[in-house]
Amino acid sequence: MKMLRFAAAFGIASVAVIASSPGFTVPFTSEQSSSQPAAHGARCDGSTDDTVAIAAAARSATGLVIVPSGCLFSRTTLLSQLPPDAIILDLSIINGFASEGETTKSLGVLSKDSATNDTQWLIGSGHHPVLNLNNFGASDTDSSSARRASLLWSVGDFLNGASKTGYRGAGILQFGRETGRQDWSLSLRSLAPWRAIAGGYEMWAPGERIAGPGVFRSTGQAMLVSATGGVTGRAAPAASYGQTVADGTVTWRFIDSTDRSIMRISEEGRVLFGLGDFSATFRHKVSLFQPGNNVSEWAASGPSGDVLSKLLPTDRLGTEVAVPALRASATSGLSVVDGRDYATPIVQFDSSRGLVVTQMSVTGATAKVGSGSINVTGQSLLFVASNSKQTIERLLGGNDGQVLTLHFLDGNSVLANGIARDRIHLQDGQALAATTDTVLVLRRLPSDLGGRWVETGRSVK
Repeated sequence: MKMLRFAAAFGIASVAVIASSPGFTVPFTSEQSSSQPAAHGARCDGSTDDTVAIAAAARSATGLVIVPSGCLFSRTTLLSQLPPDAIILDLSIINGFASEGETTKSLGVLSKDSATNDTQWLIGSGHHPVLNLNNFGASDTDSSSARRASLLWSVGDFLNGASKTGYRGAGILQFGRETGRQDWSLSLRSLAPWRAIAGGYEMWAPGERIAGPGVFRSTGQAMLVSATGGVTGRAAPAASYGQTVADGTVTWRFIDSTDRSIMRISEEGRVLFGLGDFSATFRHKVSLFQPGNNVSEWAASGPSGDVLSKLLPTDRLGTEVAVPALRASATSGLSVVDGRDYATPIVQFDSSRGLVVTQMSVTGATAKVGSGSINVTGQSLLFVASNSKQTIERLLGGNDGQVLTLHFLDGNSVLANGIARDRIHLQDGQALAATTDTVLVLRRLPSDLGGRWVETGRSVK
């Protein structure tokens, strides 16, 4: 494990020597040393590539090499040439950590660590160690006005850029003001899916030859994987999730965006999972009041006063399909609403009126009559048909309070009257000879009240 420990603050301009042994406090001095990059030919003029000289200094130092201001190097090349026990502390300011075309001022540590542990920065304190990310808001930029501060997870360098600079982003944890709002949030965002990371994704470039399927490229907005090989076109392709798109002679498939929100937490404790924004004020809370009692709460404030819970299934192309949603309103109570406008009620639940059904259709099944009985388990509508005369004496498998509608499709059925369990107590105590499209509505009494079926309505054509 490589661990850097600093005992005092230091001025960057005075740092120039190389510590002879790792793990000790670095002596800060401007004295020359044979193990300095300059002693091995480094120009440190801000434009000359000093990678070879810095690598030579690392082999000579066998410890910590401090790269002074103006020393330019290639991280990928330098890392391949470092001995396992060397650490590069980059104070050059000019070796950027940004993507192609961006600028940055950076301090960094580079180590070819082969120990069982990892290279670490250590902030040690006998009281309270703090990592402070302080945005003074002194620049005329969006990030400055939003006071953003981030922890970036990267997975290596890009290799195909014009100057081969920039890190392959994987994920980011960021504080800052919410866009368009006067509150801050902590966001966790994905910059690349794992399969693109494992595939060593690079930035998309025009006129690039793609060897074949399975090559990953980022356009800056979309993460693509090649379905076929070929040569890319002049402009980066655009597509949505799951779609394929032609690009020159290459066919790409869109697999993810390159900056996708996973979760955001606002200063008020509101939580947003996945894509979306905080335009609708809400809170989400999952709590445990007592063992076995998990509670999830959604609350709304503002002019609407409504809480809307949507389930958004997708088809095989990834397109969302509208289905009914659950809506709670301060004025109309709880409703199942139409998924096409999330406003039209299908069913309402009211504390005074109970269940109010606005739209309803019942799916029926065809009844099978055997030995004078029908199994009605889990049924609310049965269509009864027969090629020969039959008598129905019992309805089996019913539940207490179950309501059943029998729709007869011919005149071949007769319902026998009876008051015993599972029998059918008909109007006037008389058997019913059904005709075509006779409809009979029955309700089953609770078992402790006899468990028989009682006719509540009929329509004889």
